[in-house]
Amino acid sequence: MKEQMLTVVESRRSVYNLLAELFLNPIPTPGSEYAQKFSEALGDLARLPDQGDYGEGLRLLNNFKTVANCGDLENIQKNLAVDRTKLCRGTAKKDAVIPPYEALYLSPEKEVDQLLAIVQFYQKAGLKVSAGHFERMDYIGIEFAFMAELCTKERLALDSEQKEKFESVLALEKEFLNQHLLKWALDYCGQVIVHAETEFFRGFGYLIRAFLYEEKEFCEQ
Repeated sequence: MKEQMLTVVESRRSVYNLLAELFLNPIPTPGSEYAQKFSEALGDLARLPDQGDYGEGLRLLNNFKTVANCGDLENIQKNLAVDRTKLCRGTAKKDAVIPPYEALYLSPEKEVDQLLAIVQFYQKAGLKVSAGHFERMDYIGIEFAFMAELCTKERLALDSEQKEKFESVLALEKEFLNQHLLKWALDYCGQVIVHAETEFFRGFGYLIRAFLYEEKEFCEQ
């Protein structure tokens, strides 16, 4: 039982780390490192079920990987940078994607209050985001990084058989998902699927949505 639980939490931690990296790391142009790195990282997703949103996401990402393996990586990376700017920073168009900041989804008229609530949650958990990132605390990449840190704490507590610590961290994870991430990120994923111009980001839109639905089931256990 313990080994199975460790496997599950490590899998969740790995996914959250990958998603945090996807949204937090800049895409330099010119350059090809980002496209190359994520093309190689996609092999780690082969374990995912080939059906539903996961199946469609994997299909799109495999298409991207095929093109990346035999294409102009520098041009591919340029297209990824343009697409991510549109998906993460927004445009002036009326039907544009709402950028992935929690406050813009949950309380656009009271952004400061929403930001304060999420910062207080981080403080309650005793976790700090790396000083190397200069994003708002309600940015999706920061929230993914926060969940990855909670999963790390859960794994350590489980491995050292600290039952009370384990249960405390688990409760924090579920509380954060229910009060914050799950309340808005699924909506954002739907917008990414509709508006992404690259198979890379549309594929991740499907994968993230599928993963978050699994996390929703996790919260209900």
